[in-house]
Amino acid sequence: NNSIHSMLKISPPEPFEDELSADEIAHCEYFQSRIVVIRPGDKVFVLKSRSSKAGTCRVFARGIIEKEETDRVRVVYGDGSTYAVRPCNLIPIVLGGILICRTTAEYRLAAATQPANGELALEIGCDCGETCKRLFKATKNRVIGIDKAAVRIDTARKYLDEDQAIFFVLDVFHQPILLPARPDVVFLDINGSRELRTVCRLLRWIQIEWRPRLLVVKSVQFVQKYFPLHIPINAPSRHRL
Repeated sequence: NNSIHSMLKISPPEPFEDELSADEIAHCEYFQSRIVVIRPGDKVFVLKSRSSKAGTCRVFARGIIEKEETDRVRVVYGDGSTYAVRPCNLIPIVLGGILICRTTAEYRLAAATQPANGELALEIGCDCGETCKRLFKATKNRVIGIDKAAVRIDTARKYLDEDQAIFFVLDVFHQPILLPARPDVVFLDINGSRELRTVCRLLRWIQIEWRPRLLVVKSVQFVQKYFPLHIPINAPSRHRL
């Protein structure tokens, strides 16, 4: 149960001048929107069917890999039923750490598949609440959204009521945050093209203050510097080095 009587006050992050250390980078990995290695016992999320939007799938359910078959992977769902799935429709579920995303589609897919039921999710830079909607559906728990633009928060509140999400209008760089509890998962999107130093400043601050099970960050510059091999040749020119 994440409800507590006292509010946690978190001060704004300190200035950030240095690059991330090798140890900090070692805890980061690029979000894999499709499974690469098939191992029995691994947790996965199944993408059940194609949606009307080209290149996207409808998220379906969590499961555990039972075995690899000829051109399918047999997955066991929570109710004990099994299903043979094409490997391209499986997303690995990470146990924890820091996931880096380049695009909004990757970021929102991570929100729909990575948080667990009952976890407390926080998003910094929630904009109009699109990712928060996915976080609520994944966790079945009230989500916390933060954005410095009041007009964006007003829009988000139209899509999610108070039982689904709590929204705060504030600038995390200059105002302290009051939270009902420490979040289990944190999503960070302060504009995907934001200066790398600014992104790293928040990343380190979140890790020190909250130590969430999972931190998901959307940052083009982070990918350019630390995961350039994950930028496809058909990516927008602003995403390529």
